[in-house]
Amino acid sequence: CPAELLWAPGAALPAAQVDMDGTAAQVGMDGTAVLYLHGGAFLCCGLTTHRHLVSRISATTGAPVLAVGYRRLPRHPIRRAVEDGLDGLRWLVAHGHPAERVVIAGDSAGGFLTFAVAHEAVRLGIGRPAGTVALSPLTDLDPRGKLDHPNSHRCAVFPRRAVAVLPTLVERAERLGGEGAEPVASPVDLDLSEMPPA
Repeated sequence: CPAELLWAPGAALPAAQVDMDGTAAQVGMDGTAVLYLHGGAFLCCGLTTHRHLVSRISATTGAPVLAVGYRRLPRHPIRRAVEDGLDGLRWLVAHGHPAERVVIAGDSAGGFLTFAVAHEAVRLGIGRPAGTVALSPLTDLDPRGKLDHPNSHRCAVFPRRAVAVLPTLVERAERLGGEGAEPVASPVDLDLSEMPPA
């Protein structure tokens, strides 16, 4: 999937400067980085829509940020987005950013992926990220709790009729996803005991 490595003026340079052929040319000292997974209900948005936010994160943290343009619904199951996030983390590790120095961050659906990627990184032995930052994260794909909430009819972003559509799209994408696309557990259902700080 596409990805962009951004760092704001004044931020530390990425740990490994990468030549045009993809090889590391120079390795820095610190190794701190952010892996960013954009929001958009797994359906829309991407590197372009979130570039300003990612640049501000780099400026504020003083660290380089790798933004991942993961595969999205309806053509790909959520599992593919998690795999793309893991590939982004592996890329950072391969370029001088130990997993223990990487913060995984995301908004909305990207917040869901933040928890899923961190959980999988620990489970697969890639490493335990330094932390997670989830901005207004989606944490449960089951719409019942949202629909039963007394304020469910007041949400300006997701009207009640839209809440039930996302699980339908997720199920359809999982059926079409082919081999190895097992469903991804919602963050509220994960064993969080080994997770990094949030």
